[in-house]
Amino acid sequence: MKFAAPQFLILLPFLAIAGWYFRRLELWKPLRAAGLLLLVLTLADPQFRRIADGMDLWVLVDRSASAEEMVARDFEEWKRLLERSRPSSADRLNFVDYAAEVVSKPNVETASFPGDRTLTRTSLALQDVLALADRKRHSRVLAFTDGYSTEPLTGIAEKLQEMGIPLDYRLLRGGETVDYRVA
Repeated sequence: MKFAAPQFLILLPFLAIAGWYFRRLELWKPLRAAGLLLLVLTLADPQFRRIADGMDLWVLVDRSASAEEMVARDFEEWKRLLERSRPSSADRLNFVDYAAEVVSKPNVETASFPGDRTLTRTSLALQDVLALADRKRHSRVLAFTDGYSTEPLTGIAEKLQEMGIPLDYRLLRGGETVDYRVA
């Protein structure tokens, strides 16, 4: 428990001195003392923590064929940056690789994805994260994807909002190519 306005706790010694000095107020009576103590504690705005310290960052890495080149090129840099920017040791970093299947505990040493790369099932990966997220900790999702999901994402935003999990994304873009059209 912590107090949002602890400056009001200074009233307690002043009330004790006032009760001792002005005996006619009868502040030592149990009901009056409890009422004043409750008033001072209410003014101090006590706050109770229901969620544990630290945050879980779920990093979704698109391993589909359309994003394969960009992920292979930059994955180690992303991983290093995320590890370095962790504010405390209570924060956890969870990598989730996905394409047609979701691999929640990827082999981070080799960074190879063993599953089928023909589909990009972003909705399935987000549902997997929602199922694995600990409700007693703050969670956040960061998706590295090219933005081309092969399944609809309907209903995912509502589920994320209901659980209070923000979704951040980094769109992967390959080298720019010139596109021609013949009319």
